[in-house]
Amino acid sequence: MELTRAAAGDAASRPSVREEQKQLTRRRIVAAATEIFERSGYTEASVATIAQAAGINRATFYLHFTTKADVLGGVVEEFMRDSAPPYWASLDEALASGSGARVRDWLGQARGWWSANARLLAAWREAAVVDPAIAHRANGIAQIGADMLAGFLAGMADERRVEALRRVRLLLSQLDHVWGSALFDGEDPERLFDSMAAIWCAALGLDDHIAPRP
Repeated sequence: MELTRAAAGDAASRPSVREEQKQLTRRRIVAAATEIFERSGYTEASVATIAQAAGINRATFYLHFTTKADVLGGVVEEFMRDSAPPYWASLDEALASGSGARVRDWLGQARGWWSANARLLAAWREAAVVDPAIAHRANGIAQIGADMLAGFLAGMADERRVEALRRVRLLLSQLDHVWGSALFDGEDPERLFDSMAAIWCAALGLDDHIAPRP
C-alpha cells in the first residue's frame, strides 16, 4: 500500500505530457531567439523571424511571450542563471583574497567570458537603449546582490557594504564599456590588465602588488 501511495505521489509530481511539450516549445523559442539576437541584434530581430527559426507560428509564440522584449528578457534571464554564476563566484574569490594579482587574473578570465558572450551582451545593451521595458528589466538584472559577493562583503558594516557594492557595479560597467568599444584597440592586453587591476585595487582598498611592466 505504501509503495502504491509513493508511486502515485511521484506520478502526481511529474509534469504532464502537455506541460513537458509546453516547456520544450519555450526552450526552442529561447534558443531560436538567442541565435537571432546574436546574429542580427535587437532592432533587426522580429517576432516573425524568431518564430520561423523556432519552427512555430506567431500564435504559438504569443502563448509563451508577449513581445520581442519579453523573449529577450527570457533569453538573458536564462543566460544569467546558467552562465553568469561562475563569473560572479570567481569575482567574489578574487576580491575576498584582497590581492591585486588575483584581481588581475580575474580580469583576464572575465575578458574571455565577455568575448564569448559579446554578441548577446551587445544585443542586450542595444535593447536597453531603444526599449524602455528592457531598460527597466536590465536595471533589475544588473543589480549585484550581497549573496553574489558574500566572501568579499563578509564582516562589513552596512554602510561600507553598500558603498563596496556600488563601487563594484561602477567598475563592472566600466569594463563593459572598455571591452565593448574600440577605445583601446591596439593596446598591449597585459599592460591594459595591469592598469585595470590597479584601478580596481585603488577603488576597493585592495593590496596592489602588480609591478609596472618594462
